[in-house]
Amino acid sequence: MAYNENHKGAHNYHDAILSRKIANAAKTRRDEWFATDERADEIENYVHGRSGFLGDMCDAICKYGAPTPSQRAAIIKSIDADKERQAKWDAENAKSQHVGIVGERQAFNATVVFVADYETPYGTSYVVGMKIGDNMIVARGTSGLSWAEKGDTVEFTAKIIEHGERNGQKQTIINRPTKIKINGEAQ
Repeated sequence: MAYNENHKGAHNYHDAILSRKIANAAKTRRDEWFATDERADEIENYVHGRSGFLGDMCDAICKYGAPTPSQRAAIIKSIDADKERQAKWDAENAKSQHVGIVGERQAFNATVVFVADYETPYGTSYVVGMKIGDNMIVARGTSGLSWAEKGDTVEFTAKIIEHGERNGQKQTIINRPTKIKINGEAQ
């Protein structure tokens, strides 16, 4: 019995030494990576807290101290694609202008770009985003516009309640749409 207990203690001791060696090697590799890669900090921040492939890359960087060259290339490709996509969105959003005058009712003819729903204490509510050219129109609530789908053409009359902005995009917020037609059909 004494042999097994001593053997177990020796096993734990060797495991601790091995873990310490791995941690020291990872720290050294990380220090070298940060000293030689100008995008190391950007890469580490990008993968932090992610799931899927990027989460796996975060785990690998934590365990081994740095990504492999092929992992680094894949992460950089993802970072650059996100930056390119964001630049495109920013350019599109910058084109948007407010429509109409706050407080007045106006007729609209727009194309639906998204419909989202969420639960409230009073039931399901909707947010419908529509575009007239580059200009964004947003309706919130439970109107007949909630039956529209992405790509539908909608015609309606509504009161403009606010000229707002979200993520650099000017938006015209409307309320209580009436005389609603979706793809030419009255609702």
